[in-house]
Amino acid sequence: MSEPPSRAAAIVGLLAGYAVMAFGAVGLLRASSLESAAQVATWVVASDLVHDLLVAPLVCLAGFGLASIVPSPWRWPVRAGAMGTAIVLVVAYPALRGFGRTTAPGNSSVLPLDYTSATLTVVAVVWGLAAAWAMTNLVVARHAARRRTRGAGS
Repeated sequence: MSEPPSRAAAIVGLLAGYAVMAFGAVGLLRASSLESAAQVATWVVASDLVHDLLVAPLVCLAGFGLASIVPSPWRWPVRAGAMGTAIVLVVAYPALRGFGRTTAPGNSSVLPLDYTSATLTVVAVVWGLAAAWAMTNLVVARHAARRRTRGAGS
């Protein structure tokens, strides 16, 4: 197991992080109005609160729920499949809803593809990979159990 970061490393990390945030805030204020900057700040704070108070607890509950009902060889692949599906749906949501079409009416090049079938295809690939991973875990676990049984009988 690795050592936790030293106090000096933590301070350097904090200072670097604050410097990057200050650079971004100054750039935002220079590139837009104060009203736009306030809207961005409101969005950032609100999205952080939604994540911390709603999304993260729900993800933790889903993970614990899956851990209690899914057999051991399938547990990590199912969790990874669920996480992958959630990420795909979050990324695909604007395209699935058609956001952008109303801002460019008559422009057929805005969201021209079938995003529903594309999203379903990606989700199917995610679960196919999760199933392959789970099957591999199952085969390895059975093989290990067989080897233990043979070793105990000798």
